Amino acid sequence: MMTKEELAALLTGRAIGQELTVEDEASAKLAGLVVVYGGHDWLVELRGAIHADVGDWPGGGFLLTQDGVWQDADECPAQCRHFQQAKDAARARGSVINPYISLEGYSWRYETGIPHATFELMEEGKPFCLGMVFALEDIGRPPA
Repeated sequence: MMTKEELAALLTGRAIGQELTVEDEASAKLAGLVVVYGGHDWLVELRGAIHADVGDWPGGGFLLTQDGVWQDADECPAQCRHFQQAKDAARARGSVINPYISLEGYSWRYETGIPHATFELMEEGKPFCLGMVFALEDIGRPPA
């Protein structure tokens, strides 16, 4: 079974638009791994054990559970007490992913408390995105 570090090493250096093959995604899903990366369309892409496209904005953020992704824009607005409780709990467990643009030489990079490995995607031979790979089972665990 592939580890998050092995998958991140495999993805490092690939070009935007060629991030994952069908086989890579199937292997990630089988291993319980989630790959997170972004592109030019303001979408955060999650592939593998979670398959979702998250429309987000720089500095926004979204919550992860082992069942998938939850954003402010979902059915429960940000002011909703239930959403705020889930958000606070997820932040305490490090299960929020925050996308940022134009930082540290990347157009996209992500921060989270979820234990993860990183990989670098390229555009025209230059660093574009610092993506991440994490294990689905690590969502909700306290940060190390």
